[in-house]
Amino acid sequence: MKAFRLDALPYLWKEEGTNCENLPKTHTIIKLLRAAMNIVDPSTVLLAEACQPPKEVIKYFCEGDEVHAAYHFPLMPRLYLSLAKGSNRPIREVLSHEVTPPVPKDCNWFVFLRCHDELTLEMLSEEERKDLMDSYCHEEEWNFREGEGISARLAELMQFNLEKMNLMHALLLTIQGTPLFYYGQEWGLGNNREFYEEFVQKLVRKTVAAS
Repeated sequence: MKAFRLDALPYLWKEEGTNCENLPKTHTIIKLLRAAMNIVDPSTVLLAEACQPPKEVIKYFCEGDEVHAAYHFPLMPRLYLSLAKGSNRPIREVLSHEVTPPVPKDCNWFVFLRCHDELTLEMLSEEERKDLMDSYCHEEEWNFREGEGISARLAELMQFNLEKMNLMHALLLTIQGTPLFYYGQEWGLGNNREFYEEFVQKLVRKTVAAS
């Protein structure tokens, strides 16, 4: 399967005097893209990247004539929250029809255990953020954007506990939606420490040069 990711989808159309979010003409752009894709390569999926509540994101499915799929951002941290609390309640709540309405026919959610750079905490309450930071932020350097995310791979978040890693993958593969994997998480790849240290060294050199 091929996918064309529409990054920051709610902001494709800009208008002066607005916050440029979820404007009506954004849907016009997506419908045009979908129509063109149906002609050029109908096997390609249009994928929405919109870090918003599912009730807002689902509007971009429209009647099945805009995007084919969308990332389900609020679900990801609640998988970790359920594990930390030993309860399936956070998962059940976010997947309820009140929070996640049914998608049109031939459309789907894309689900994942972490996105490309972090376990994002944006769509959680302050209490839930604290719970996840306490449970999974094992190193100070993982604190991403001052408490809004945890920058670490799945195996590191689970402290290489095989049972927890297998449980998370079992959830991913059995929950509603199309599962996605990132950067070797399926075989327990840890953080790239060498890359991090190289980044820190470059940052130090840049800071010294600017002083």
